[in-house]
Parts: sequence; structure tokens; C-alpha cells
Amino acid sequence: MNEPRDNFETALSNAEKGYVSIPTHPGTKVPAVKWTRFQTEKPCPQLYERWFKNTRNGIAIITTGLVVFDIDDLAQAELVLTEVGDTPSFQHSGIRSLEFT
Repeated sequence: MNEPRDNFETALSNAEKGYVSIPTHPGTKVPAVKWTRFQTEKPCPQLYERWFKNTRNGIAIITTGLVVFDIDDLAQAELVLTEVGDTPSFQHSGIRSLEFT
């Protein structure tokens, strides 16, 4: 039997890259926590564990200081990359996001 997938490792990986993740209610984009303090404060690994480990919570990234293109059509993402060059990106739920600092 497959173990339930959670976003704990994704949150830790994001943190290593300097991105702050917050939980969203399962299946929504609605934050599950008051998030404004995390525009300037980074959550500790224990908080990420509480928010994400063995939960169905979704994940969002605090975008303060970033320019984010949320692109539904992967061909359009390739067009943006061609024009602006290599940039950090990730794909989630079939959507590719590009980040510029």
C-alpha cells in the first residue's frame, strides 16, 4: 500500500532554496495559517513538520521579493525561458512556475 504523500520534504527543499512555504487547506489555495509574519520571518523545520508531515495540506510559497509567472501552458513557459534565460522553476499540479528575484 502506498504511503500518503505530504508536502513536508517539498517545504524543506523550498527552505533550502530560500523560499518560505505555508500550508493551505487541502484542495484549495486558502492559507491554513496567518501568513503575513512569514513575509519577514522564516519558519523553523519543526513548524514545517507540524504543518506538512503526514497531512493533506497543500503548499504555497510566500512571494515577497519575487516576480512569479504562473503559466498553465508548458509551451508558454518555454517561450518565457527562451526570452529571459535560465531561472529557477518548479512544476506542481501540472503547472510550471518561474521565479525571478
